[in-house]
Amino acid sequence: MTAAPPRPVVLLVEDETPLRRAMKDVLEREGFTVLEAGDGAEALTAIDRATPNIAVLDINLPVLDGFSVLSRLRTRASTARLPILILTARADQETEMRGLALGADDFLTKPFRPTALAARLRAMLARAQLTNP
Repeated sequence: MTAAPPRPVVLLVEDETPLRRAMKDVLEREGFTVLEAGDGAEALTAIDRATPNIAVLDINLPVLDGFSVLSRLRTRASTARLPILILTARADQETEMRGLALGADDFLTKPFRPTALAARLRAMLARAQLTNP
């Protein structure tokens, strides 16, 4: 009997606790292990403590905003290639273009379909495995 493949670890960075808990529940049902952070500084600490396979990052965060977190992650050798999906209520083109220019791999606006989020994360992980064997 072969062991089940490991569950991908996603860091979920969202300051709205009810939304973060709901997203965590959905992602866990979809086969992910979820780490949580409620602000940008917590996100950086969580990444230093654990090694997530992927991150979901809100832009409007207390302490350190999502753009700053994204910039810092992209300048560190250990996280420069970490797949990152921005999930934000800011649906304007400027926000999307800035996030992608800073190195986000995908962009999704709130409200969103939970199954779409899980599908995007799986696709991002598959692409990351192809480029980082």
